[in-house]
Amino acid sequence: MLASHAFVYAAQFELTQNTSALHSNLRLCGGALTDCYRFAQFHFHWDETNVDGSEHTINGGRFPMELHIVHYKDKYSSLAGALKSQEKDAVAVMAVFFKVKLVALY
Repeated sequence: MLASHAFVYAAQFELTQNTSALHSNLRLCGGALTDCYRFAQFHFHWDETNVDGSEHTINGGRFPMELHIVHYKDKYSSLAGALKSQEKDAVAVMAVFFKVKLVALY
């Protein structure tokens, strides 16, 4: 079961001719995906408690932070174009959950 919650930080990348090679190499393919997807942006969700900042839950449990790595299907020229299409698999988001571990600094 997934539930939503969030403070968010987003980093957006504008790709120019100078980064076209980098852009073409940042892809998500394989697994359950039937197409390849281009990297568009990543963003984090967290809160000030370091306990329950994740946007989603696993079995009702939250995590201190969640990273979303957003990709859009290769056939589109941009994330905006993919979102406009309203195609159910136009966008693929990889989520990563983080845990906090306290360690001594000495």
